[in-house]
Amino acid sequence: MKNPDLDPWYQRCQTFHSKRLQKKCAQDFDGVERFCLFIGYPRSGHSLVGACINAHPDAVISSELPAPLWIMRGCSRNEVYARILARAKWFNFWGNKSNYRYQIPNRWQGKYRRLKVIGDKRGGWVTRTLKETPDFLDRTKALTGVPCRYIHVVRNPFDNIAAISIANHISVEESAGIYFEHVAITEEMARICSSEELITVHHEAMIENPEGELKKLFEFLDLEPEADCIQACRKIIFPSPTNTRFKVEWPPGTRDKVETQMAEVQFLNAYKFE
Repeated sequence: MKNPDLDPWYQRCQTFHSKRLQKKCAQDFDGVERFCLFIGYPRSGHSLVGACINAHPDAVISSELPAPLWIMRGCSRNEVYARILARAKWFNFWGNKSNYRYQIPNRWQGKYRRLKVIGDKRGGWVTRTLKETPDFLDRTKALTGVPCRYIHVVRNPFDNIAAISIANHISVEESAGIYFEHVAITEEMARICSSEELITVHHEAMIENPEGELKKLFEFLDLEPEADCIQACRKIIFPSPTNTRFKVEWPPGTRDKVETQMAEVQFLNAYKFE
């Protein structure tokens, strides 16, 4: 799929629609209770989790906006919210063209009943922004004026590293370096955030127990865990994790080095290669 962020026609359309939505939805934006961002690593399963939240009637989560860019550019709250909504509508209308479809039939993706939660799921971008601008979280809270919620999606590091390597056409060693740079920033964020602000979602747990994990996720966002929404989301969740680690060659010593680094991280130390 062509990156829409590099398409001038797409950017003009998004700017036009966001201006229209700022006027049309201003009162709804005033009713937002939580602002949600994803943190962590690219290729970790953010899209699946974001799609499920976006299916809830009282939430809108855009796909790969990226929201941090517009926040750091000094946009107003309503412009950020409008761009999130415009992106979510675009994604739902045109459909995802990747190797997996995240549309959930007959749900609320790209629209809402009552807008209580709004956000974006481009987790890698948030982590990189934190590295470059340490006060990013404070600036986000000041802009939105509501409590922020951060979702940390974790996938088996070996699969995650392999997926980054394949997607970016880089070596496994380089991919591992990028991954653990993100881990260090995420660890620091987990240290400064309370359990009310940050939740860790394990990709494998979402697949194994989607009902339980989705209920926990909705409650974290102060959304009603509606049974019909959870059952609709369950239908798009993979039957089993994708073992991307077996699709790349691991140079001698690389696996051992990754395992050593994983052992030092609380939310990674239960994972193994086999």
